[in-house]
Amino acid sequence: MGSACKATEYLIKNGHSKIGHIVGKRNTQPARHILFGFKKCLKKNKIKLNKDWIKQGDYSKESGYRRMKEILKEDIESMKNILFNI
Repeated sequence: MGSACKATEYLIKNGHSKIGHIVGKRNTQPARHILFGFKKCLKKNKIKLNKDWIKQGDYSKESGYRRMKEILKEDIESMKNILFNI
């Protein structure tokens, strides 16, 4: 089980089901692999993937901050956890 899946499993086991992800540059193998693990883990746990909560970053702090704000604008009341990969 990869790191994205382990982190996602941790959140799920602690009662969270609204989980987003900030992925690195999608044209890289590591970013694609981590995003795949995240999606696979949600599916395995029968948690609906909200594509609006998946944002692409560039591994910088500024990018992570901007993408986090975008995700929170989507549904700030129900979004409790964000899974980062920055």
